[in-house]
Order: sequence, then structure tokens, then C-alpha cells
Amino acid sequence: MKNQVNLLILLLWVGSALISCEKEKTEYKKTWDGHDFIGFKDGLFIVHDNSVGYYYPDSNKVFPDIFAHQNGWGLGAGVHSFDANAGMITVENENKIEFVELENFISIESFEINRPRDISFFGSYRLVSYGSRVSGGVALVDFNRVVMQLIPTGNEAGKIFSDNAYCYVFCSGKDDNDSTIAVLERSFNNSVLSLRKVDSIVVGIKPADFVEISLNFDSQHKGLAILCMGNETVPASVVIFDLVTRKVQETYHFETPGFKPERMFWIGEPYSTSRILAVYANNRLYRTELSDPMHTSVLIDKNVSDFYRYGQEYLAVSRDTIHPVSSLYKFDVTTLELLDSIAIEGYAKGIEGIIP
Repeated sequence: MKNQVNLLILLLWVGSALISCEKEKTEYKKTWDGHDFIGFKDGLFIVHDNSVGYYYPDSNKVFPDIFAHQNGWGLGAGVHSFDANAGMITVENENKIEFVELENFISIESFEINRPRDISFFGSYRLVSYGSRVSGGVALVDFNRVVMQLIPTGNEAGKIFSDNAYCYVFCSGKDDNDSTIAVLERSFNNSVLSLRKVDSIVVGIKPADFVEISLNFDSQHKGLAILCMGNETVPASVVIFDLVTRKVQETYHFETPGFKPERMFWIGEPYSTSRILAVYANNRLYRTELSDPMHTSVLIDKNVSDFYRYGQEYLAVSRDTIHPVSSLYKFDVTTLELLDSIAIEGYAKGIEGIIP
């Protein structure tokens, strides 16, 4: 009850300061300022270029920049990722990690770190990629929001995949010839977790994204389909990496000249026998099947940079950097028919977090 009273006081203060935004205030209050509000529990968070929005299914609306609305000040430039379970936001251009109380999105604290980017779940801990090519690495953050360790990786630290005792740190694709994935191993010293770099694996050119898959039609035999962006002389490819043997199993190249993939999504169940992927490239979402060479066809002829399954729908956000309003698209899972388009104020980067 105390939190609800504090939230009500804050919303009334914001309302008195922003007279010109009466309609928006009312919509915010109607959504989460009622007597039965128990926090952000049943919607999706949309990461914007400089903010985090909230998609509320009951009203079928995206509420923009909920951090600024709740705190009275913005996150700053370059919001990169948001962990909806830890209440953790990386703001790359501001060199900080911001923590919020998920019940009301009020700021708890922030701390400085050089250009933080992707967040990966690692038990009760979080791993955050940070830094430049020269000084990049991974920060290990505990459940008390304390940076326990900084582990240099030697590559342009980007996305992170965690698998039992090991973590794989992908380069972010900014160096035309980078082909390494750093391997970190976890250990415990007096029950305190620590990480150390144990290997560097060469995989394609610019290994920048991945999806987890099963290998050899065995749900227990896990692997990664790794998107390699390529460069001017080496075409883009998808590399199948065996997490058991830690070796490359197969490599599939894209045959289309000028095809520049940036992100990749699995279509269907994660461990099904399907070999169909969705690839974001050249401002469209493409369908591609793992074969050599890989043939591509337009899956969704819209500039969407994310693809997220939510019940019987796929959600995607437009990547329009020109117009002031982006869109959240809803597609039927089976037919991929466009069901709805919801306006989002500002340039949307992706659907980064979910509260189930």
C-alpha cells in the first residue's frame, strides 16, 4: 500500500507539471494507477533509442518512455538493452547501467561503466558486455547490483550466450575482419562466482548474432546457429556450432549479392526439426532455410528489426529512423498475416524484455 501511495503522489506531481499532456496522463493513470495495480506483470517492454516503452495488452497501446514519466528525467542517449527480470538498463552513450524498481519503474541507482551493451542472464547473476575493441569485455553483476568482476575478452564484446559452466561472447561486428568468439569459464572460490577467459574460437567473419538449436534431431544435443555478417570479400553465412564438442559442424553461405544480414530469429519451436530462420537484412525480414547455398525470400516486407513470439502472435517493431513515430506490428503465427499496427513514439530498437 505504501508503494501505491507513493506512486499516486508522484503521478499527481507529474500531472501538475505537464498540463499540456492531459490525455497522456489520464491514459497512464488508467493503466497502472488503480487500486489493483501490482506492477508491470502482463505486458512487453519496448526498447527505444533513448527510452523504454511498455506495451499493455488490455489497452493494446504502447506507453512511451515510462522511465521519464515515472522519474521526471530521461535515461539519456543510447539505451541499448533492458533486462525485465533484474530491472537493469544499459545506456551505452551515457556510460552507465541504470537500475529500476519494476513495480513502478522508479530509479534505484546507477553506476558507471564504459559503453555497456548486451545483458545476459547467468543464474542469479547478470553478464554485461562493455567497452571498445581495445578495452572491451564482460562485467559480472550480482543480485545486489554490485560489479563483482570485469573480464577482458580481447574482441568487440557484443551478445553473450550462457551455457552451464561456459559463456560465449560474440564480437559486435564493427571490425571487418573480426572472427573470434571469446569463451569464459565459471568457477567458485569460497562460494563466490568468478569467470576467466579460457579460449577464443574462430567462427566466420563478424559473428554477431545467434539462435540456440538442437543438433542431429536430438533435443539434448544443443548447438548454436551463428549469423556471420561477412565483409567485402567474404559473403555472409550461418555457422552451425556444436556446444558439446565446441566445434563448427557446418557452414551455410548466403548466395544473394549485396545481402547484409544483421539479426536472426528462429521460427517455430526452439528445438523442433525445422531448419527455417528469419533474418533481418536490407531493411526487410527474410525467410531462409539452412541449405548450401541458402536461398532467401521476403517474409515480411517491412523494416522490422525484431521478431518475438507472444502467444499465438509474432510481434515485431519497425526500425524507422526517419519518421518520429515507429510501429509495433502483430502477425498471426501460422499465416504471418498482419493483424494490427500500433504506433510507438520515437525510433524503436526492439522487444528486449518480457514480464510473463
